[in-house]
Amino acid sequence: MTAPSPAPSARPARVAVVGAGVSGLLCARSLSEAGVDVVLFDKGRGPGGRLSSRRLPEPEGAEALRVDHGAVDLCAPGPALAELLREAEAAGVLGRWQPREAVRDSAGQLRPLADPPARWVGLPSMSALARHWAQGLALRQGARCVAVEHRSDGIALRFDGPLAAPEEAEGLDAVVLSAPAEQTRALLPEGSPVLAGLAAARSAPAIVLMMALPAPLDLPYDRLRATSGALRLFIRDSDKPGRGEGERWLLEAAPDWSAAHLELDPVALRGLMIAEAEAVFGQKLQPTWAEAHRWRYGRSASPPIGAPLSLWAEGVGCCGDGLGGPGIEGAAASGLDVAARVLEGLGLRPPAEGPASGAP
Repeated sequence: MTAPSPAPSARPARVAVVGAGVSGLLCARSLSEAGVDVVLFDKGRGPGGRLSSRRLPEPEGAEALRVDHGAVDLCAPGPALAELLREAEAAGVLGRWQPREAVRDSAGQLRPLADPPARWVGLPSMSALARHWAQGLALRQGARCVAVEHRSDGIALRFDGPLAAPEEAEGLDAVVLSAPAEQTRALLPEGSPVLAGLAAARSAPAIVLMMALPAPLDLPYDRLRATSGALRLFIRDSDKPGRGEGERWLLEAAPDWSAAHLELDPVALRGLMIAEAEAVFGQKLQPTWAEAHRWRYGRSASPPIGAPLSLWAEGVGCCGDGLGGPGIEGAAASGLDVAARVLEGLGLRPPAEGPASGAP
């Protein structure tokens, strides 16, 4: 493979970003702000990836209510993300949330957190933050990429169906892939130098249950983490700011439980998870609405110490929480890191001083 030459000065550099999750959005945004011609492709119906929420089937005319069912909040952002959060807070799409937090140990004992960390959430849902970051970007939805190809006129993407403007995916100076490592590896040609850097990246499934209840639960916490059992995270979603009336919860299953039940029917999953929640809450639950959702690549393992935040070689970049670290914070760091590497690789930014973030 031959690395594409930097784009001629007569036109802006052309880059495609695959995946509109946190890392892809922030990468595309950073490149666009640097003057790059960026197109963002995503297989879904909207931006955000796991920065998502589900709308409840409320009666006609009722207030639209949602439950965050991917990333539930942000905590301890790094310097780069902190600046983005300040901007989002000023725009009214981000608010601070200070829930009552507790930990439940393997013996079932509760330990309230006396000094829980500050948390931030999207307003009126986590997906609002994704929509905010997507503003002004050329986003092509419902576009499932199936391969990356190096051609004589640059890099091209292949999709499982026709594009409205196929030229947007051809003759590219660079491509950035932000899907989970398992999906990204399938897009790359054999021998691609970034494949080696993706070899250690691993994802695990996560099954979540969203539910609405007829009345508030009398519990001493709004955010509970369990150290054992089928369910590991319990979020009173309706306690977050800007969420409207009613009682709504998000429950997340443990990694091993999720893996063992991943192919189970959603109706059966709902029943099992409600029963597990009843055992933890110590009371009978009668949801007015409940729905299970399966994230096949819902969690990422922490990368090895010293591993790069992103990958870049021969015109192809890779980013995501599998490289940057779990959660929104890791995904954001990886997306911003790969954007800097793309700009440097295309000759649009001088090399950073000091050690680089790492090579594939």
